Amino acid sequence: MAIATFVFVCFFHIKLLKERKNVRFITFLFGFSLTYLYLCKMQNLKIDRQSFWEIVRFGTVGTTSMLIHYGIYYLLLPLMDMNIAYSIGYFLSFLCNFLMSSYFTFKVKPSWKRLVRFTGSHGINYFVYLGLFNFFYWVGVPAELAPLPVYLIAVPISFLLVRFALKKK
Repeated sequence: MAIATFVFVCFFHIKLLKERKNVRFITFLFGFSLTYLYLCKMQNLKIDRQSFWEIVRFGTVGTTSMLIHYGIYYLLLPLMDMNIAYSIGYFLSFLCNFLMSSYFTFKVKPSWKRLVRFTGSHGINYFVYLGLFNFFYWVGVPAELAPLPVYLIAVPISFLLVRFALKKK
């Protein structure tokens, strides 16, 4: 996933450089991609059979949560401010995400302690998502599409945070 994100970011670097658009955006993406690769290396994640299936299940749960989030956002967008619509979608998908992540992805029993840690990891995620969402909107991505690049960047960070929150004893 780190390599796919890095390739995606490099593609946008080249595209934006050719179009001579927003040097700050290019610098941000390049710095982010290098930091992300470094963090993945620091985590020293060994992909054994169990970890592989956790990643697959996380992807399934994440995709389901993303569809719930984006669907709610898209339906509410004509009715209210884009940040409020985005936030409502995020929080409703959060509830589904906790239960699916606990039972299906990491196969742990939900508990109040895990909910608190999961909420903490998603609190961090929320501000990462919202910041990236507004950043992509600021650089010219239409409001209807702005969440999509956010998912590409923030989901791998989410996996590491959620895995830590739910697997820690």
